[in-house]
Amino acid sequence: AKGAEARLDAWITPPAYTSKPPIMLADGGLSLARLQEVSPVGAIVVPDRSALIVRASGAGMRGLALEVLTGEAPQRLEASAPVNPTEVMELKLEIRSSGTVRVSSGGTQVASWSFTVIPDHTPKIALTKPPERSARGGLKVFYKAEDDYGIVSAEARIKRISPRTFSEHLRAAEIGRLHARGVG
Repeated sequence: AKGAEARLDAWITPPAYTSKPPIMLADGGLSLARLQEVSPVGAIVVPDRSALIVRASGAGMRGLALEVLTGEAPQRLEASAPVNPTEVMELKLEIRSSGTVRVSSGGTQVASWSFTVIPDHTPKIALTKPPERSARGGLKVFYKAEDDYGIVSAEARIKRISPRTFSEHLRAAEIGRLHARGVG
């Protein structure tokens, strides 16, 4: 009995905090020869720490390998050929740098994708004006916070310099730590 035809499935899963959908690269619906013809032209833009998942199965798949080409030394990941052609081989790669990933089986390249990685920037927070006393005697802090994937929380830690009246203290307040935490 003839085994199932060779199948390659591949996709990118961005980190959950980005709220970006997965990107399908190969859905197993094309022959391996046709897959080479329809590969995307140009680099695919992905967030830092996205996961590339490549699965292969079927007759004719003689192992599975990823060759990762970035500005650093090439990296190679391998899954040996299964004993039973119905078994699935899977490789996962966390994408940290822009570059190209080549997929091969038995030494023959079956797919290739280039990626441009979008870095996850550190959240930024800054006071927009000096702290003030509220009508009820509390401290009002005015700030702006931003992050490329949204802000989860922000906190300020206020430290008294020396015992003074509240209004004097406000003018001389030391902002001990102003911190924002982004989603990533």
